[in-house]
Amino acid sequence: MRQINTNTGKEREIRRRPAHLSYQNRCESDQEATLPSHWNPMPSNQTHTLQHLDVSSSEYLDIARLVRMTLPTLNIVSIQRLQNPYLWRLFQYKRANLSRSRNENQMNVQKLFHAVEPLHIDTICKENFDWRQAKTRTQEFGQGAYFSNR
Repeated sequence: MRQINTNTGKEREIRRRPAHLSYQNRCESDQEATLPSHWNPMPSNQTHTLQHLDVSSSEYLDIARLVRMTLPTLNIVSIQRLQNPYLWRLFQYKRANLSRSRNENQMNVQKLFHAVEPLHIDTICKENFDWRQAKTRTQEFGQGAYFSNR
């Protein structure tokens, strides 16, 4: 689609959230170099996967500890790690971009939690969060996707 400014006649391409995931294959050449070493291998045609974490792994124990800080009596059934190379690279590019304009000590990278209806999990895993589709019962701070470190 193209947008045309009726006053100036200037045209530009409209960029929308993609309907399919072929855009995720753009940077395949540097994909392997930037992925975390502890990720499980994925077929090249797979855009994302959820990996169940072993209850004795340090990754599982770290997430369980964070959850239990707020919900100490919660019975954790399982913890899964999202492996989405496209979203991981976006995060790394954003982090690198911010580190160029700020001191590394000023960056406050945290593990955050987000409550979501189960039917939205796959879309989030494929395409990331979309604040426009976030629907919660209480939006105390306005429309958006809410996250918490607790």
